[in-house]
Amino acid sequence: MICGRPSTGTFPDKAVKLFYGCLEDYGLEDAHITDLIKCSQKLMKAEKRLTKKYADKCFKHLIREIEILKPKTIVAVGRKVHSYLKNNLPPQYRNRLCEHNITHYSYASRYKKEDKLKQDVETVKRTCVKNKKAS
Repeated sequence: MICGRPSTGTFPDKAVKLFYGCLEDYGLEDAHITDLIKCSQKLMKAEKRLTKKYADKCFKHLIREIEILKPKTIVAVGRKVHSYLKNNLPPQYRNRLCEHNITHYSYASRYKKEDKLKQDVETVKRTCVKNKKAS
């Protein structure tokens, strides 16, 4: 599973606990979770948003991570990450990208969309993961 950027708050916070709880509820607790942007927390606190500039700078590191781990399924956490991956993953990995993304857990926690997050995780499990491990 690929999130946007490193967390800048206290770990684990309420949103992170919600996310990991959902993954566990649907049997995805062994999923590999990583970030699209791999910059320092100091930079991320200044940025506050997923920006293409930083995603582009870090993308080669994500591709290398994918090459090493060889995931059968790639799941995006958040629409922006899904859009970025859909447009930038090399062809040999694009077919592994789940067509459904998971609502970002910070959004779900902040705006009381826990049910939407759970529904998204269930949909991803049912349609993309099946007997594969999500990464």
